[in-house]
Amino acid sequence: MKTNLSLGFIGGGTNSTIGKMHFLASKLDNRWKLVSGFFSRNKKSNLASGATYNINRSRVYDSLKSFIKNEKKKLDAVVLLTPTPTHYKILKDLIKMNLPIISEKPLINSADQMKKINKIFLKKKKFIKVTYNYTGYPILRELKEIIRRKKIGEIKQFFFYMPQNAFVSKTSQKIKPKAWRLKDIEYPNIFGDLGSHLINMCDFLFEKTPNKVFAKFFNHSKYKIIDNAYFMTEMDKKIFGQFIISKTCPGISNGLELKIIGTTKTVVWKQDNPEKLLFLNIDGTKTVFDRSSAIYEANKDRYNRYKPGHPSGFLEAFANIYHDVANEIVSKKKSNYTFGLKSSQKISNFFDASIKSDNSGKWIKVN
Repeated sequence: MKTNLSLGFIGGGTNSTIGKMHFLASKLDNRWKLVSGFFSRNKKSNLASGATYNINRSRVYDSLKSFIKNEKKKLDAVVLLTPTPTHYKILKDLIKMNLPIISEKPLINSADQMKKINKIFLKKKKFIKVTYNYTGYPILRELKEIIRRKKIGEIKQFFFYMPQNAFVSKTSQKIKPKAWRLKDIEYPNIFGDLGSHLINMCDFLFEKTPNKVFAKFFNHSKYKIIDNAYFMTEMDKKIFGQFIISKTCPGISNGLELKIIGTTKTVVWKQDNPEKLLFLNIDGTKTVFDRSSAIYEANKDRYNRYKPGHPSGFLEAFANIYHDVANEIVSKKKSNYTFGLKSSQKISNFFDASIKSDNSGKWIKVN
């Protein structure tokens, strides 16, 4: 199988929130090599990023146009890492490269733009994947298989939480969040930042998403945008769940937590202890499960870069996503662990219904 696929970045400079993580994750398993990029519109930052990433100066570009012109026949894939509001226009330009596209989530933050991108990419049968990095945790891939095999019984309820302190921490009081994050357009930015992870996680674990939602949105910070959202959901008229997202929770850097209620067990997973699953059994006993306990997925060699007992974390989970995308490009076989247009459309449809629910105060069907 081909290794060291060549990669180009659009955005993702060293001064960005996520650029360094994509760089490190892409190269961890020696499946990708970053060789070019247009990292920033700021000339100084663009050149500094290229130097930090050890990119030949001749392949650090000062515009998207020059990147596309010079790199379209040299790369195996391109990664889109610019702020979400810029994605729509850039995606329409990147399609000219006729290359696989890997995008930071969410793909789009507008229902209308999502439909248009869907139409363009499906018509031209283009390859595009979105990096929902939490699904890269081996123990969650194990959980997916546990759920599929009904080892916790029939799913009855789920509670997915993602509280953060981004708008109330001491750091946020001193360093103002980037301007684009403080302007809600069609979808509140918190939907893309946090909410999209939870909808995707639902799709990943259950292989379906809610078909009805009742939502309420709030502002609790000094920034005049939506920074808290609550979603009650119904799935197949028999599974009920909640999504809660917040950027105003003091002392919580990233409180991503999943609770899934089955007829025989409840399972709990927390992102700050990502190697562990806690099973609460119907007889009152508790079972802690990790990679050493895994029998379906997380015990595979690819996830055990080092033996259980030596925790792997966020970087390794992100690297698993890049590994999966590389496999899919090379083998031309669909992976169960990558997400593209279909998943992005589901997320867009859910948020569209949620906005209608918040406006009307009613349960809304998700298309």
